[in-house]
Amino acid sequence: MEWQLRAEYYKALRMSKKARAHMDESSINEQYINTLTELLGKIEKTPVRHLELQVRQEVIDYWWQWASGKNYELAFELYAIQIERLRDVPSEEIPEIVNYYYCCANAYYAFREYAKAIDYYNNAIKAMDDNGSNFFYILHAYNGLGICYAACDDFVRSDSCFNTILLGRFLPEDECAREE
Repeated sequence: MEWQLRAEYYKALRMSKKARAHMDESSINEQYINTLTELLGKIEKTPVRHLELQVRQEVIDYWWQWASGKNYELAFELYAIQIERLRDVPSEEIPEIVNYYYCCANAYYAFREYAKAIDYYNNAIKAMDDNGSNFFYILHAYNGLGICYAACDDFVRSDSCFNTILLGRFLPEDECAREE
């Protein structure tokens, strides 16, 4: 069953390139998002968590970034589901978990919900795997964390996060949040 779902996902991804190239053609975009949404419904009924998270993130990205009529409300509803589904997943099982937390944090940051953004940036940092394969997202998570702390007028923590990036020394867990 998993291979069939994965094949459907890859077919939908091919469709996404066409949809993004023709953003002004609503029929292509409707077909793309309907295909993804239907696929997500099928996957949610299976134990294939990594594919479920991947497809849901595609749907979120569509509504957040690509749709001509952006639907932030739906994207946030899907983020809430995504966050719930991430709770019991170890980062070794799904290395992309860092990206998912990072994207959730960015959404909260965009709506100036800094406390929640800080939580999810910290979750991204905590989920970093040992081999550093998520280096890009970790740098951006520290950057987002620093910006959130600055927005909250906590410049000591903000500076700590930015220094972490500049010095290339990544702190364990949420040490950026530690009082100096």
